[in-house]
Amino acid sequence: MKKEIALALIGSVIAAAIISALEYFKVFHLFSRQVPIWVLIITILILILIGAFWITLIKKRLTANKRIFIISSAFTSTPFFSELIKDIIHAIETQGYEPIVKLPIDDFNIIDMNKHIEKLYNDVNSYSAGIFIHAEPDKHYERFQSFSNKFKKPLLFLDCHKNDLYKTFDNNCSFIGFDNSVIGKIASDTAISILIKKQITAPKILIIASKLQSERQNNFASFIRLKFPNCELTIDDSGEFNRKISHRIILENLKAKIKNNEKIWDLIFCTNDEMAIGTLTAIKEINNKLLSNIIVLGCDGIEEAKAIIDKKNKNFINTVDQSPKLLSDFGVEMLFKKIKNHDVSKEVYLLPKMYIPIY
Repeated sequence: MKKEIALALIGSVIAAAIISALEYFKVFHLFSRQVPIWVLIITILILILIGAFWITLIKKRLTANKRIFIISSAFTSTPFFSELIKDIIHAIETQGYEPIVKLPIDDFNIIDMNKHIEKLYNDVNSYSAGIFIHAEPDKHYERFQSFSNKFKKPLLFLDCHKNDLYKTFDNNCSFIGFDNSVIGKIASDTAISILIKKQITAPKILIIASKLQSERQNNFASFIRLKFPNCELTIDDSGEFNRKISHRIILENLKAKIKNNEKIWDLIFCTNDEMAIGTLTAIKEINNKLLSNIIVLGCDGIEEAKAIIDKKNKNFINTVDQSPKLLSDFGVEMLFKKIKNHDVSKEVYLLPKMYIPIY
């Protein structure tokens, strides 16, 4: 406000000088009488101050409308979401907008997300766009459709997976994620290459997974079985993308196998990096030479996993890279195109790839 007042005072001085010159040449007359100079000066000054006030008010409104909300139903459970939100914030700020992050109290809590949405119903004019992460719009599509109809501004759903329901959303909405169907294929290609190189024709393989995003483990298993018909393959989908749970699964199973003198797995595929790191921790904790040849593959491409791989870890050798930065940058770029009324696709699915270690 100080800047506007200063401009108003400078404008008043200039206006007074102009009025004085015009008065000198007898330009101002009100009917048959001249208007006093001081009346004109005060009038102009008041008008400029009023103008400055409205400029400030408009600027505040414009600033408020340059806010973008970010609502997540998961945050602290996985570094993937933490890295993703950090990258989104940076990408939004580089565009001159203010990100407003609303996080759940409990991890993967759709109830907390819904509470944030309810509050936004009464505050839609404060934002120019919004981002939902892990919003499960296919399971709660009616709520999100209703919000979009009220919001009437660009909405971006991040970390989505293909679903025909997305086509029923209005054109304010866009959905972006990684193609979940190819993750298992990419991981299986690497696993097959490693096993062939080791001349293992009937591998013993464990997949630690979650019931969510089951395409990852199912596709991996189908390609492995196709290449190695005599393989022994076990899927444990109780991992819940959780480091501690995978650590417990591996610890209990490996101890039992060593005790009973059973064959150890040749390869373990974990459908996220948290479970892969939990697996690696369990292998280190047992500290048995029989475990030195176990190959661990992960999925996500979080920074912690990449750092371990870059150190040439003998067990955890690679991960399917779903770069949080690529997802955030691509998503925010789409969102700002929508803000500028450019045509963008309603659905975009990026292709993950195996991480290339920095040796």
